[in-house]
Amino acid sequence: MSASALRVAALMSCPLVLLLLTGCASETIGVQAGSLPPVDGTTEPGTITTGFRVQVHWPSAAVRMIPDEALAVRVTVSDTDTSEAVGEALLRRGEHETTIPVRPGVECEINARAYPASDASSAPLASASSRKRVGHVGFTPVALVMASTIERIEVTPSPVTVTNGSTVTLSAKARDAQGREVKVPPFRWVISPGDRGMDFVHFVRDPVGGTVELRAHGVGTATVTAYVDQVEGQPEYRVESSATVIVQAPSSDGQAPVVQRFEPERDEIGPGDTVGVVCVASDPQNDTLSYSWEAYGGSLTTSGATAAWEAPSELGEYAIRVAVSDGKGHITCVGTTVKVSRTSQPPTIKDLRSEYGELPPGGISSVTCVAQDPDGGALAYAWSMTGGTILGGGAIATWRAPATAGRYTITCDVTDSSGRSSFRAITITVTSTVVDIEGVG
Repeated sequence: MSASALRVAALMSCPLVLLLLTGCASETIGVQAGSLPPVDGTTEPGTITTGFRVQVHWPSAAVRMIPDEALAVRVTVSDTDTSEAVGEALLRRGEHETTIPVRPGVECEINARAYPASDASSAPLASASSRKRVGHVGFTPVALVMASTIERIEVTPSPVTVTNGSTVTLSAKARDAQGREVKVPPFRWVISPGDRGMDFVHFVRDPVGGTVELRAHGVGTATVTAYVDQVEGQPEYRVESSATVIVQAPSSDGQAPVVQRFEPERDEIGPGDTVGVVCVASDPQNDTLSYSWEAYGGSLTTSGATAAWEAPSELGEYAIRVAVSDGKGHITCVGTTVKVSRTSQPPTIKDLRSEYGELPPGGISSVTCVAQDPDGGALAYAWSMTGGTILGGGAIATWRAPATAGRYTITCDVTDSSGRSSFRAITITVTSTVVDIEGVG
């Protein structure tokens, strides 16, 4: 069995899971089942009043996993204990609901298959299944989303040979076991190894869709991969294919520019912040160099060998690239990444309180610091005082008053994992008179 078939087999075996396809939540054939509503007192003896109500949501003409040919959906229900078929229904395109009576308490396997023929006589285009027990009363929900069987993805042309400095366009198509093209959510593309060490080719525009344009640089071989996730957010259901791009040197003499340094002023900034990026390069033939900048997200303001990048509001890592050209067909392209994150903030102390505001000499009071880290990290607490002693630690400590009356300050310093800290202080009075601590709040 092929890797794609194994992925689909695994996909179809997941019980009680709502399966959602990338970009297709409202554009795929969905099957929803539940018990039939109870009937009134006129029901004839022996009538089954439970089972499954099936609703089919047919795809629109937009991008989807189900091919255009889908004209019918057959739903079958079988008893999981006996494997006996207990119900079946066929919905043709345009029909949206049917009911399948099943006795209460029966655990069932519900299977749905989409077909290109209205009588469901041909090979299925897509399928889904789930296991559920029919309830004795009320609604028993189960939801399925049909997934096409993508047998393979074709990336063409491959291999392809290009000259350093030129561009090439690659295309991707998904096909099922019968060789039919399956319309899918937009393809995503990556270049191996996929980090700031990418060599030989780079994307001219955002690598999304059925076609992608690449610009060659350097001399060597690159691997470009197109992939699609059959289930959104679950890479184990990913189907992919790669193409080989061979980059050759131009016929003219000379060497490509040499980049000595290419880096941002800071490799981590906050949303909406701006960071400078500098490229230091030279040419072995002392040719005049030009710089072509690109950023996958945010916005760039460029000036020759320097640029200023403004981060977008979304968090994540973003690639910035520059192609250095000598004007004679020799190009060197380098890249870097900048991480956009919420910049670290000091802890916030919401409250510092003492169990008692007054104590006799030698008296004891618990002291509590209520603090939080805006970045969600762990906090450390350090207590200090102008008199007396602290017992314990953490967010709650115990202060023992000194033998001398007076006003004493207790301070709590709170520090996060990055070393940022905040502090707050309170004052407790130690009195020489007898204090009824039960009456002091």
